[in-house]
Amino acid sequence: MTYTDGQLKRSQTQDADGNLTYAYIGGISGRKILDVQVAKNGSTSLNTAYVYDDLGRLKFVIPPKVYALGGTITPTSTTYSMLYETIYDSRGRVVEAKRPDAGYTYMVYNELGQAIEWAGEGRAVELRDWLDAQPALPATALDALRAALARYDLQSVETLLRNLRGN
Repeated sequence: MTYTDGQLKRSQTQDADGNLTYAYIGGISGRKILDVQVAKNGSTSLNTAYVYDDLGRLKFVIPPKVYALGGTITPTSTTYSMLYETIYDSRGRVVEAKRPDAGYTYMVYNELGQAIEWAGEGRAVELRDWLDAQPALPATALDALRAALARYDLQSVETLLRNLRGN
């Protein structure tokens, strides 16, 4: 996205050590698109960029280390793992959150809409192992749970488990 003259607003803050941070706020949306942190002596600048989806939700945070590299970032690029990423479901709820070099944390929601955190892909593997030890569950339920795990559709898994438990 490009901005014409007067569309960006800039605010300035200074920390106790005299370092400055400039926040650039974009156009009509009023969302922060860039933070520029400048050392007191002016010799160092760290930039953090913020990318939003079409609905105005924060999609990516590009930290200073990646921003400094420049270039194009794609899911197959080595810098992609260094981004913060947020993925939303059709209701606008966070379902996946990625931190640099730490993988994804998955969020599922109970019947009240309360978030239940699933600690990354290891949780899905743990659940697959548990399913293998549950011969008392109907075969169709086991097949449905395994299929949901294969897609990492953990919201479906939570719903199926809740239905199997009868609550």
